[in-house]
Amino acid sequence: MHFEKDLYLKITKRLIVKTIEELYFEEIITLEEHDDGAFLLTINDNIYYKIKGKKSIWDNIHLNSRTLEKIVDDKLSLNISIAEFLNEINVFCKMSDDTLAKYIEEANQTLYSDMLIEQNLEKIDFNTLINQDYLYLDRISNGHPKIIMNKGRVGWSTRDISKYSPEGNKSFKLVWVAINRNIAISGFDKGIEKKLIEEFLGKKVFYKIDFKKYHVLAIHPWQWNRYINIQYLELIANNEIIYLGELGPDFFPQISLRTLSNENNSKFDLKLSLSILNTSCVRGIPKRFIEDGYKISSKLFNIIQNDQFISSKIEVLQEVGAISYVDKTIDSLKNCSYRYKELLGCVWRESVDSKLIDNEKAIPTASLFLNHNNTSFIESLINNSKLSPEQWIAEYTKTVIIPLYHLQVKHGIGLVSHGQNIILVHKNGVPSKLIIKDFHGDLRISHESPYINENSFKVIDRLSSNHLIHDLITGHFVTVLRYVSRILSESSILTEETFYKIIREQILEYCKINSLSNNSLLLKNEIEKILVNKVRFKVGYDELPRRPLPLLGSEIKNPLACNV
Repeated sequence: MHFEKDLYLKITKRLIVKTIEELYFEEIITLEEHDDGAFLLTINDNIYYKIKGKKSIWDNIHLNSRTLEKIVDDKLSLNISIAEFLNEINVFCKMSDDTLAKYIEEANQTLYSDMLIEQNLEKIDFNTLINQDYLYLDRISNGHPKIIMNKGRVGWSTRDISKYSPEGNKSFKLVWVAINRNIAISGFDKGIEKKLIEEFLGKKVFYKIDFKKYHVLAIHPWQWNRYINIQYLELIANNEIIYLGELGPDFFPQISLRTLSNENNSKFDLKLSLSILNTSCVRGIPKRFIEDGYKISSKLFNIIQNDQFISSKIEVLQEVGAISYVDKTIDSLKNCSYRYKELLGCVWRESVDSKLIDNEKAIPTASLFLNHNNTSFIESLINNSKLSPEQWIAEYTKTVIIPLYHLQVKHGIGLVSHGQNIILVHKNGVPSKLIIKDFHGDLRISHESPYINENSFKVIDRLSSNHLIHDLITGHFVTVLRYVSRILSESSILTEETFYKIIREQILEYCKINSLSNNSLLLKNEIEKILVNKVRFKVGYDELPRRPLPLLGSEIKNPLACNV
């Protein structure tokens, strides 16, 4: 793939400015504000970067990448390089040389995918996006915005990106294998396992399988070629794992890469181990949730269905089955990388399309900050809804935020509600209901929950209410709405102050109806700042026995607080 110089410079500037914004938010760098609306990042006595922007309600800064200039020895430099920039700011980030080299690798991988996405967006009419289905919108979304190198894809070549990434716009068949039940870990909802295999592989393959001895599961073709076919040679030689072939329907990758959707609108998606480093960790599937995954989602579904306030507001994408295998020798190594304990995993999960009726459309909330050439998807949604911007945000709050908050205050259950786990359903642009998914590690329960001793939830992390609230504050407000409110503000549709005032009013109304204190955790004056990029600088790329955990920054003023 050949990219023009102008496109490379545009996307490089954008990534540099995004880096500056997020590192400022995470208190790693400081910026000097000038009277002309510009901000200066000073590297040393000879080098500084100058960008125009303005301060935000989140105690961060919105910068305009088109205005980025690099000044060297008081002269404008035409050499804008991501590697050079990262090396320069390492005086603040304090990465080791090895970490910096790998971070530059992630940066270049991200740049490559960002340029593919930019080329794809050039062909899109944003006014028609409202008519597109979930899978299409997910494929053109841009990943987690607060993670700087959000498309690292470390381990993939350009050919792999073309074949297996959302921006590659290609579908592919999966590798299917049979695995001896005696060595596999599994968990299936009653009576569904054989139905799943027959649906995906058809009767001809189905009747060749000895289900008394074997499970059948899918493997990502990249994972099969890179890891499984090599690391599990002994199992394959002994017919413990039997290769069935690249079979069944074609699948498209979702933005998370390891979740795949059948292009023929199957009732189920597949989530498969994919051992590449992308965003914060290697994307395998841990065995911890395999046996209980379907129990967790089934219990959550029942809790929601039996709660009149949210039963019509929330749909659950239930995980109906899962299979995993971990080599016994590797599993006994307590201090080895988690990568090798998550090589082979397959989860069947209900699809988004299976939850839609009539003229409903579903969108990942990550698509709400999708914009290009001064046109945004959320603006199209609002225009089609015939609601005012204020009314639309109020409806969004009642549809998405209040039900998630209700799950916490009523049931002590929190879902890390980032832009890929939270799916908005709308009718002609008007928010109508919420779909939630992904309970392998992103569902947590508070110590005060009435379900704390529920057997189905035994493998779920326990948190205090003070920490659980971050599944909503950090998970949704900081990770999603911080960027949505920015787009509306920069488009002069709605100020950030008005945006959060509308949400606050809806929360207060909910608290009033449900006799809750106005001093709710969601409305407290200050909130903890969770740092995700700084973690990489600190821990580097050594793969520890478990995924790296975020760090805490200083507290920031809560835009939802009643006195803001």
